[in-house]
Amino acid sequence: MSFDLWLNQQNLNPEQRRAVLAPGDLAIRAAAGSGKTSVLVRRILWLLSREMERDLDFASLDGHANGSNLLGRILATTFTRKAAGELRERLDGGLRELVEQDADHADFWRRRIEELPMAKIGTIDSVAGSMVRQLARSGCPTPLGADFEMLDSMEQDNLIQEALRRTALDLNQTPNWEIWEEAKGINSIQEVLRNLIYRGLYPQNLKADTNAQGAPLSEAILACFKVMHAHYMALCQNRGAFDFAHVSTELLRLLENHPTELTVLRGSISHILVDEFQDTNDQQWRIISHLAGELGAGRLTIVGDPQQSIYMFRGADPGVF
Repeated sequence: MSFDLWLNQQNLNPEQRRAVLAPGDLAIRAAAGSGKTSVLVRRILWLLSREMERDLDFASLDGHANGSNLLGRILATTFTRKAAGELRERLDGGLRELVEQDADHADFWRRRIEELPMAKIGTIDSVAGSMVRQLARSGCPTPLGADFEMLDSMEQDNLIQEALRRTALDLNQTPNWEIWEEAKGINSIQEVLRNLIYRGLYPQNLKADTNAQGAPLSEAILACFKVMHAHYMALCQNRGAFDFAHVSTELLRLLENHPTELTVLRGSISHILVDEFQDTNDQQWRIISHLAGELGAGRLTIVGDPQQSIYMFRGADPGVF
């Protein structure tokens, strides 16, 4: 049985089949429950089958035909560890089916199973962290270093709370922010400061009257943020771990300032698939664009539903879809 015959048995509806087999760059609008994970898995398998046939519509292998880490050259990201784990698990299942059912190419599919542990399949934050470490090890200078860890949301919130406590003391206030807020005429300054940290912003890139999620920054808030950000970054350095927003900011800086390394990194990726694309923000879209290269090259697949964004409080912009 060939790959095409196997695909015909996958019970895909016409829209799903069209999404799996579409050539070139692709944007898929898919609501919850529409089978988008099944489509992503089968599209990855279809892309691999094209490599096998040397119908290289999305990348040149430069001598890697028949396989040198073909699966490791595909980058697939989503927004939760659970979703990334499910994608990897279902891809493993599809590969094992093909080993059994596509007998003429069983060795090819068996090699892909061996490559699966090296596949770039993960949350967008884990992938960004891996790339910053890779660039650091290749010689790109970064204050994050090459051995940092990623903060989870609970760890980040704990560090933010400690940075707020130290900031209050530095400003000669009690840790009760109400006194300072009343004196400055500011409502909920802690929430403003938290949101600035969540978005990975740096004080030197902000100025008074900058619109921050619908609220202009006053001189008082900006001065406070400078103190708090310094405390927060020092705590992160001490911990040897950074949050996704700051790692993402650093990755974008590295990609934009080190074109040689960007070319090498881009050359190691044959295709990029982004799940839950509506939850990306402008910065993440710029990173994806740098890695994908020129649109129209057939290297990019995005999947999502603009009506389903759940990360808008951290700067996600469904408008990038």
